[in-house]
Amino acid sequence: WIDPKPDLDLAPGARVHLLPGRDATAPAESITHQAWRVSEASNRQGLRLQGEALALSDPGERLSAPTVPGAVQLPPDGHPIVLLADAQTIGGYPCIGQVCLADLPRLAQCRPGDSVHFQPIDRAAALARHRARQQRLARIELAIAQRERNTRRG
Repeated sequence: WIDPKPDLDLAPGARVHLLPGRDATAPAESITHQAWRVSEASNRQGLRLQGEALALSDPGERLSAPTVPGAVQLPPDGHPIVLLADAQTIGGYPCIGQVCLADLPRLAQCRPGDSVHFQPIDRAAALARHRARQQRLARIELAIAQRERNTRRG
């Protein structure tokens, strides 16, 4: 049985869950206190966000470090960038958060002008969301395989 409810909530105003980033000097909670607008400069590498600029408590230069899709970087202009599927593998901007893996497909559907709202989440809840999504996808895969077997028999 497959739940017919859509996997992604495409209602206006994407709500995504955010884990704290590795950069302790960044204002991790300040990103959740406003709605962000997706910039025209966004692409498959990164979702550039517009809103009230954020400031680092330590604006000094950082060493480049590995990055992953979903990392929220804060460049000097104070407007966050959420790394997406085609993002670089190393970056030097502070990482102020990490989008929950289960929410990345929703972010990938955002278009310029759309709004994005971040909600804090802890590691355990983020893992639970990811596991639930993986289980749903596994059920869909099984249902498709079963239907294909039934079609070949009939």
